[in-house]
Amino acid sequence: MDGEIVVLSKIVKNFGATRALDGVDFTLKRGEIHSIVGENGAGKSTLVNILYGLTANDSGEITVKGVRYKSMSPATAKKIGIAFIPQKLQLIPELTVGENIFLNSWPRKRALRLIDWAEIKRKSEEFLRNLELSIDPTIKVGSLSYVDQQIITITKSFFHDRADIIVLDEPTAPLASHEIELLFNFIRSLRKEGTSFIYISHYLDEVLEISDRVTVLRDGKVVYTSATGSLNTQELTVKMVGENIDLYKDREAKYGEKILEVKNLTKPPLLRDVDFSLYRGEILGLAGLKGSGRTELARVICGLDRFDEGEIRFQGAKASFKSVKKALERGVGYLSEDRIRWGVFAERPIKENVTVSFLKKIVNRIGMIKSRMENEVVESYVDMLKIKLTDINQSLNQLSGGNQQKVMIAKLLGCDLEVFIFDDPTFGIDIKAKMHVHKTMADLVENGKSILLISSDMNELTGMCDRIIVLEDSRIADERRKEEFDKITLFDKNRVVP
Repeated sequence: MDGEIVVLSKIVKNFGATRALDGVDFTLKRGEIHSIVGENGAGKSTLVNILYGLTANDSGEITVKGVRYKSMSPATAKKIGIAFIPQKLQLIPELTVGENIFLNSWPRKRALRLIDWAEIKRKSEEFLRNLELSIDPTIKVGSLSYVDQQIITITKSFFHDRADIIVLDEPTAPLASHEIELLFNFIRSLRKEGTSFIYISHYLDEVLEISDRVTVLRDGKVVYTSATGSLNTQELTVKMVGENIDLYKDREAKYGEKILEVKNLTKPPLLRDVDFSLYRGEILGLAGLKGSGRTELARVICGLDRFDEGEIRFQGAKASFKSVKKALERGVGYLSEDRIRWGVFAERPIKENVTVSFLKKIVNRIGMIKSRMENEVVESYVDMLKIKLTDINQSLNQLSGGNQQKVMIAKLLGCDLEVFIFDDPTFGIDIKAKMHVHKTMADLVENGKSILLISSDMNELTGMCDRIIVLEDSRIADERRKEEFDKITLFDKNRVVP
């Protein structure tokens, strides 16, 4: 690695009364992969947004390739070779790989200034060949896997935009293990070419695998920077949160009567003859690759989608919920894996997001909300779940992702449910937030509630569940009890086999 290509000095950023960054120093060397980790709200996103110009710093200095800037703009960042690749990729599925690579800067024929489609194909093939990628530039991006779409985005930045400083925000979140290895190999190949990466992730084992150095942010300050060679995930976790964290406490399973029963549930091609039972006081894990039918099963049970054949029984009686509202009224609630799209009213106050699902409990005889009662209920859940906020009247989108997730859980807790369906409840949230979510789940089953836990994290499934069932190709392929979890091996990031 050569000298420092990026130097951020004494960066300060305030959002109202909140100091998001407090004198942060950060350096990136040429040909280095430098990770930034920290809890939600630690300042990771704010720092890289300042580097790319999406957010203006209040004070401090940005130096890139020896040139100093008081602040950055996206146009300047792109011009000097910085690329920012967010978790939500900015590609157009209906266009081809080549068309996406040359989007907004089409090569044109000299005479009539028409787009030179042959040149797009030729140059795209050259770009991909130089990186030893066997991706056809003429196929539509929407037909590619997520990891191939990421690689195309990085390829566009590296070759077409001439970026040699690339920021990756949670790049592995939706990927299976073989896809992660493919992405990591691609990143390493670009590092050999001198490209530098800033890598943001909650997956600490992957951070240690891919990074040369790691910087830990806590409450807007740098608390630790080190080479990754001698670190382990436990040490890194302690640096992040300032204390030892026990994510999975021992819990004795106390099975009660059968509370939810699914018989031969079929919704082709998503679900075929799915058959299982959930018991009172149990956490039942549902494992499987994305696309195996796990989320589709949750949506059918809670009334979001219809099924073609089979039967659902709740507390001994046949129950085909016609809507989420009907499911909630009966005692079954669903926490969506996509909280931004399905779970929140981002612009509305936090307290409205909490109470929207149980308004009947806090209104008077003429339907007016009892403000004092609403505030007391919301404050109790804020305290219970350790939700970090300024005020319950602030809009939800001002909270970190982990705290938004806790608000969504609070929304269900107020509904007096018997069965909770949690779909990837700790996806994209930090270690301490995971601990609070896990504690809430343990408290629920201790009080006789039941949980169907869908998770992409095998450690979470084996650490939290009393039983695990495995969905594969829309069917249940396996079932294991807690005493048999040691027989489960990780075949893929989201898949288990005997």
